[in-house]
Amino acid sequence: MSSLAELNALVDQWDIEDEARRIGARPRTIGEHLAVERPLLKPVPDESFETGLTLSLRVLPATQDKDAIPQSGRDVCVR
Repeated sequence: MSSLAELNALVDQWDIEDEARRIGARPRTIGEHLAVERPLLKPVPDESFETGLTLSLRVLPATQDKDAIPQSGRDVCVR
């Protein structure tokens, strides 16, 4: 790809082609299913929102050998 615009155009073409695809023996195409679902979709909010969850955890050893787990007994942040 020489540019983001070229990549976006390619992805748009894939979307168009995919709308004609059928999954297995289903009677409707992907596009037909989308036409049914589209009126039910809500717009993406204008404000940004967190898509992940950040947790603070304490790593506890699963064995008696505390040296086997480098972070054993320490608080870690998992995202």
